[in-house]
Amino acid sequence: MMQIGLDWWNWHEYRGKTLLAYASAALNLAYFLLGGIGLWLWRKRPGTYHALACAMAAFFVLRCALLLTLDNSEPRYTLEFFPLLIVWASCIFRIDSRHTATPN
Repeated sequence: MMQIGLDWWNWHEYRGKTLLAYASAALNLAYFLLGGIGLWLWRKRPGTYHALACAMAAFFVLRCALLLTLDNSEPRYTLEFFPLLIVWASCIFRIDSRHTATPN
């Protein structure tokens, strides 16, 4: 969706755009790693909504399967993944209030 040339890997011609492409790929990988770790931690916690986590994961897998069947899958079709990744990644930083002591 960004205006990066099709031959961005030519470092000598497109130095700035190549760095932008690498930085975007690294950020995307970080989102997916944080989302995967968060989903794993969410699944392990007792008393959480396991059905919701499974439904979200099923949507993710089914959407990926659908995109694999398209000849011209565009980047805008994958934008639905990022709210899921943000919710899953937030599980990493969640503090369980049941196990923390509250001052009286």
